[in-house]
Amino acid sequence: SALESEVNMNGQMYGSDVCVGGIATASYSEPGHPPSHAFDDNLGTRWGTWPDHPTGWIKYELPSAKVVAKYTITSQNFLTDETLRDWTFEGSNNNVNWTVLDRRTGQNGNIYFVQEKFDVPGWTPLEKRTFTFANTIAYKYYRINVSKNNGSPDAIGATEIEMIERLQVYTCPHCGATFSTQAELDAHIASVHPSVVYTCPHCGATFATQGELDAHIASLHPAAAEVPWYKRYAPYLITIIGGAIGVTVVYLSLKKRG
Repeated sequence: SALESEVNMNGQMYGSDVCVGGIATASYSEPGHPPSHAFDDNLGTRWGTWPDHPTGWIKYELPSAKVVAKYTITSQNFLTDETLRDWTFEGSNNNVNWTVLDRRTGQNGNIYFVQEKFDVPGWTPLEKRTFTFANTIAYKYYRINVSKNNGSPDAIGATEIEMIERLQVYTCPHCGATFSTQAELDAHIASVHPSVVYTCPHCGATFATQGELDAHIASLHPAAAEVPWYKRYAPYLITIIGGAIGVTVVYLSLKKRG
């Protein structure tokens, strides 16, 4: 399901659920409850692995690679001892080599009454939990690899899974407002901070945004970006001069002894 773009306290911006138009697969699925049900935005359907599959994985292949740094899991509406307890959230670009992006353990919950039992552990029915992690790499495949559930000997399952895209944040240097694209930031600066100008240090031309100034310098003053020769060779010159000084000191010391 699409989420409104948001910025957290660390300035990280998130977009929407990327699990749209792709392919869902799993290590095992019980009849009538395929992995696609975990990505259909429908709390009336679910993915499950009954019987005899208390561990396993569920995977989503995206139409194109995206940077995911947040995901949500919603439990089933019954028997939540089948809910996920320990797992890794992983990414891959070839469906063979996987990188662990997030690791969770001990995701249990309160003891509650369900189906005439008072001792069923796990999440509450249809409980939604959100998990965030650091990631800057776009992957085409993402999966949740479950190594332990909350006590069921038979299955794991989930009603819904969302994988949320991480967006690059462009911050206004004048007021701190954040935007998801450079174009939006440039438009903001031109509209809200029109008196702020960026002056070219080489020819004096002025621009409304830093991006326009950078493009101008790269186009009309490319030599300005070149490193002066003395800076390029400074490390070598220092080494040579240092060596010469060392040889001179040794020579004078030996001469004095002689």
